[in-house]
Amino acid sequence: MQAAGKAQVSLEYLLLLAVLFGSFAMIAPKILESYNAMVFASDAQNAKAFCEKLSSTIEKTGFFENASSERIKAFPELKWILLASGSEVKIRVESKTLEKIKEVKCNSKVEVAEFEQSFTKAFSLRVQKAGGKVSIVNN
Repeated sequence: MQAAGKAQVSLEYLLLLAVLFGSFAMIAPKILESYNAMVFASDAQNAKAFCEKLSSTIEKTGFFENASSERIKAFPELKWILLASGSEVKIRVESKTLEKIKEVKCNSKVEVAEFEQSFTKAFSLRVQKAGGKVSIVNN
């Protein structure tokens, strides 16, 4: 009789484990989706802050003499596409897992030469003035 009792307890534990793993399998995708949404929102805020810093750097460099330059860094988590033309700077943040795109825009009072580059990891840019024109150079 004792063997049958132990077998029943083992079977009950297996059923409890099956329920636990089943519950986890149902919850895990929602947790992952929430995490991806948080990363996307955080990276969009980082892109906005970097866009404002870049615009400010463009304006400062525009007021300095030729051969002036300043370096700025960014640390994106997702894919960023940086576009600069005229007085407008745009950063497009793309999340493939969420299939979302967020675009942030900033304007500067100084015109900048056209620049387009995509980044998926930490990068450094140099804003320089040469020949009376401000440009962005990827380092």
